[in-house]
Amino acid sequence: MHYDLGLLYLFSPNVPGMDPKRQADEAIAEINRYQQMRGKLAAGQSDDSDELLNRAKQKQADLQAQASAKEPANAPAPASSGKTPAATKPAGGK
Repeated sequence: MHYDLGLLYLFSPNVPGMDPKRQADEAIAEINRYQQMRGKLAAGQSDDSDELLNRAKQKQADLQAQASAKEPANAPAPASSGKTPAATKPAGGK
């Protein structure tokens, strides 16, 4: 069941009520849950869950990169702490 949910979240273009970032997060969570429930594989056995986990993490990284690229380049500077640095004291002040 967790394996199937991981596939659903990872490969569906959109899941109602979820944005792409949440889908990637849920895919990672479900694949991890599948691997925990499955336990360790015997020597010589393998499945594709590690590859699916890598793909989900890559999708998550790609979405984060896209979100960073969409942020405006001229974003307002962070608010100052209200303290005036010593180098910018008004002239004539002693």
